[in-house]
Amino acid sequence: MRITSKQLVHWLNFLLILSLVGNMWLHVWTVSASGVSNKPEVSFNPYLNTGLQSAGSGLARIDSLLTKERGTSADLQQVNTVQRIEQSIADEERQPLTQQQLSIDKVAYVIVVATDQGIYYTDSITATSPTWQPLNMGLSTNADRNVYDLWYQRSGSQEGGVLWAVTGSGIWRNNRPLDGEVWQKQAVGNPPNLWEDSPAPTEADLTFVAIAGSEATGSVYALAEWRNNSDKYRGWILKTEDSGQSWAWSTVIEPTNLIANGDFEEGHINGWTDTGNPYGFLNTDPTYVYGGTYSLGVTGSTGTGYTHFNFEVPVTGVYTFRGCYKQRGSIAQGELKINGTPIYVPYSQRTVWTCNYVSVSLSANTTHQIRLSKPYYDGNTAYADDLSVVYSHLYEETRPLSLAVDPNDANKIYVTVYKEGRLYHETFDETLALVESVDFGEATLSELDNRTKYLGTFSPEVSGVGGTVYAFGRFVVDSQTGHLYKSSDGGATFQNIGSNTGWTGEWLGALFADNGSLTAFANSSDMQTYRTLDDGSTWTPGNHSLVNHSIGATLGDPASTGGGLVGRYAGASSSLIWQSIANTPWVDKTGNLYTLSNATKVRSIVNVPATALPPDQTLSPNECPLCGNEEKQNYVGGPINTYSGNYNYQTTDLSIPTLGQPLHFERTYNSL
Repeated sequence: MRITSKQLVHWLNFLLILSLVGNMWLHVWTVSASGVSNKPEVSFNPYLNTGLQSAGSGLARIDSLLTKERGTSADLQQVNTVQRIEQSIADEERQPLTQQQLSIDKVAYVIVVATDQGIYYTDSITATSPTWQPLNMGLSTNADRNVYDLWYQRSGSQEGGVLWAVTGSGIWRNNRPLDGEVWQKQAVGNPPNLWEDSPAPTEADLTFVAIAGSEATGSVYALAEWRNNSDKYRGWILKTEDSGQSWAWSTVIEPTNLIANGDFEEGHINGWTDTGNPYGFLNTDPTYVYGGTYSLGVTGSTGTGYTHFNFEVPVTGVYTFRGCYKQRGSIAQGELKINGTPIYVPYSQRTVWTCNYVSVSLSANTTHQIRLSKPYYDGNTAYADDLSVVYSHLYEETRPLSLAVDPNDANKIYVTVYKEGRLYHETFDETLALVESVDFGEATLSELDNRTKYLGTFSPEVSGVGGTVYAFGRFVVDSQTGHLYKSSDGGATFQNIGSNTGWTGEWLGALFADNGSLTAFANSSDMQTYRTLDDGSTWTPGNHSLVNHSIGATLGDPASTGGGLVGRYAGASSSLIWQSIANTPWVDKTGNLYTLSNATKVRSIVNVPATALPPDQTLSPNECPLCGNEEKQNYVGGPINTYSGNYNYQTTDLSIPTLGQPLHFERTYNSL
């Protein structure tokens, strides 16, 4: 076959390109080929994203090398440099967390604690002496670092959740604390000065003492307190529904229902008067009773008409009218109103019980009216139950103590509060309206400060059923000292479940629930744990006392082993102790925390997932080219798998058109 000079030049160029590509491929192969003896091993922590940026800087050198169009005489030297960088990264990375620290969904956690000297975390809680590291980015003042409480808000997004903190200076949030993000202080504005204090309290004057929220709704709640010039405490509840962009304020109040017999359980409808041609009556049909035995009904001939109740209010102000409505018949003109303002019930819901509320301004020395209107046509009937008109009784002194949100019912927010010499456990709904208030006896401010009297609230996850809440501490109810009471109806009623323990402690500092058990921590000169498996009928003391540990914070083990981590409320160098499995010895886990921070109080403990996704959702396009985008995690640094630390790279060096499919020269790199 005859070859022209032009064809010869083309073939020589092609062979030269192949030679250059082959030379570059061999150089790169010393880094990427599986099984090659000098391939560096990168030991990247699969459970913690910290250190990612340092890894990315070294791996970017690989990226720079692999994107060269052709090799040079310096390539081999660069490959050796990259090998040394990768080995340095491997030496610096932390070891993966142990299996005991993994929850049942295989997501690893780091432990984060709030102290009086800042926020700290460890990913080595199972080590003999854990290494604690600070998370105080942006917390610059002593008040900023005087942290009272933490709450981790989990998120379904790939970005993970949000860590919230309350301190002596404000409310703070951090979207990625383990990646070094700076804490962002929330602007909450000045509180309402309902007591007309002079000078009025400002945002800068407040101390924020507790924070909690609902995973279901995303709402976050916080407690704030202030002590005025006369040494009187003022207290507020705050709420945000938009991740902290705006905050609503509410005072800790007590309701007084101005509608006598509003639930009609006295068996009459005295005080109600008919207008038009309706017929108001006491209803006993269970289908048309919302709660209890009775409800109010109104019926009549064709046309409008209503039965109504007149009342007055003691002071001019904003009141909340609440009620439940249901009707028989499809015509939708029936309504429940106060002074002409209806409680809104959608037409599609009027044949089922629907409860709602409306806020209205009412004046003193004026007659106000509640109306239950019948549907327009004859034979249709309207019903109402559980009616209330509530105004706020403002206590001269109010000091909020603790906060919990029911994990199974976002409409139940529990708060313990000191009000004018007494302790109360109170239940609010998600609008921050007070629903229940239970008196737990007398107390003084000095007793609260010294913990000779105290009242806390705790609402655990219990079989998906809402309404379970515990009141704990030390208090006097009906002339008897109590330590632990339980409510199964959202704080409406409580039963003493701590009478069979023989407490050696003076007060209960904390609780945690785990896998059907409840563990209580009794504090005195001889600390002791008590555990019940039968809801308080019997208690088993721990296998040894917690000498010199006045417990004020707990965290149950996410692996559900019955163990957990507890933090000391009073000052000492031994601030944290750990129990891996229930009824095994407690061991000190303070590590370097005291020497690092000089912290004397551990007030709150949370576990924060170190990764947002399990391994099967962390695939790169090259690791799973047929997977959809929704199954892949975001990649960073070149790309780096943010779950496993794998560096995965694929590129095409050369593509030559042919009569058929083009001829591609491709290469792939995996660091693991």
